[in-house]
Amino acid sequence: MKRMNLLKKFTLIALVALSFYSCNKDEDPSYAGTWVYTETEDGVSYRDKMVLTSGSFENIGAMKLGDLTDWIDLYGMKGKLSASGNIITITLTSVGTTDIDFETGEVSDMNWYNSGTDEFNDFLVEMETEATMKVEFTVSGNSLTIVPDIDGDGDYDSEESMIYTRQ
Repeated sequence: MKRMNLLKKFTLIALVALSFYSCNKDEDPSYAGTWVYTETEDGVSYRDKMVLTSGSFENIGAMKLGDLTDWIDLYGMKGKLSASGNIITITLTSVGTTDIDFETGEVSDMNWYNSGTDEFNDFLVEMETEATMKVEFTVSGNSLTIVPDIDGDGDYDSEESMIYTRQ
């Protein structure tokens, strides 16, 4: 009888522990969500909007001219995301650009290009970035701070850090 009670207790403890592990395993990581960084210089506002999940990355860069215009999407990036500790690794799978006609003010829809295309490679050169990037991150409340490893040497350059706000 004692042995049966001990077995029941052990089974109950194992089930509780397994349930706790299963619940925590499905929780979104702290960096998951929609994050926005904005800055204004000489009457022009710039916005960087990221959507991060446990396995994907999406980013849209936009600008706005004072109060005269709506946000104009300039570029985009999509890719796979993985995290280990406080390091996020992003591998781009597609990039997007828009065309702006400065004479007419017309802006095209975002044109997306997959990795391996000339347009994808040209974008990387223009943006001075690589297809795979690493950033160090911290989340505190509704703030996400990212610190890039600009030259890929494993040193995270804190003077280049950006603080995003959760939307």
